[in-house]
Amino acid sequence: MIVAPITSCSINGSKDGTLMPQTARRYGLYLLDALLLLAIFHWLHSSASHLLNPSNSKPALQVSSDKTANTPIEQKTAATDLLGIDVSHYQGNVDWEEVSDDFHFAFIKATEGTEYTDPDFIQNMNNVDDTDMAYGAYHFYSPDEDGLEQARHFINATQNIKFTLPPVLDVEVAPDDDVSNFQQAIKSWLVYVENTMGCRPIIYSDKNFWDEYLKEAFSHYTVWISDYSDEASDVASINWAFWQFTDQGKAEGVSGFVDQSRFKGSEQSLLALGDCQI
Repeated sequence: MIVAPITSCSINGSKDGTLMPQTARRYGLYLLDALLLLAIFHWLHSSASHLLNPSNSKPALQVSSDKTANTPIEQKTAATDLLGIDVSHYQGNVDWEEVSDDFHFAFIKATEGTEYTDPDFIQNMNNVDDTDMAYGAYHFYSPDEDGLEQARHFINATQNIKFTLPPVLDVEVAPDDDVSNFQQAIKSWLVYVENTMGCRPIIYSDKNFWDEYLKEAFSHYTVWISDYSDEASDVASINWAFWQFTDQGKAEGVSGFVDQSRFKGSEQSLLALGDCQI
């Protein structure tokens, strides 16, 4: 189709006032329609943008899913007591790998009196050494046998065995003679073992026995107190490092009940008690 050329003109007519040719008029209307559509499109776009994010209103609040994003992080510095167990042959075969999943330390019975050695002592010591638990051995003190001879028996039974915690003297049977002789015999055990192994032993006893027989003479030793209570306030009068709080505990890897204790401190302070080896 041939379109007549458009001369300089107004939309409605030519310079001399005559009407534009029909074809030129048609294209002029097309241009007007296009401009009108463009204006409508621009208005719709502006309205939509205004509705979604009005330019004359405040920016929408940004709500964080982290409720503490704008608050200082609180540093929790309270110490958490570490859990441990103590065992003898009464607990049977112990799976120490399973125990180590929930507990940080263990004390294993080695000897009693001047002759008895726990039949599972060596097995328990070898197996606990394969875990990352801290561990030591304990001697059950017999008040009617010589304290120094009991110390020598303990040392003989634990030779060439590595410990990561100090040895423990378990004292819980009352003496037949006077208290001063009893205390002197206990001291002979403690001094001999400390001089031989190179670290100061821990004393284990129940609360009442400690108060009656041991507190006055041995308060400078690390204390492992026994008191089966749910309340730490019950043993608050004693400067304990370990607290055996139940003999009815359950542990994965141990069949039946087992004694459980808490250590008041961190892993670093636990290990700082000293590793002992003859």
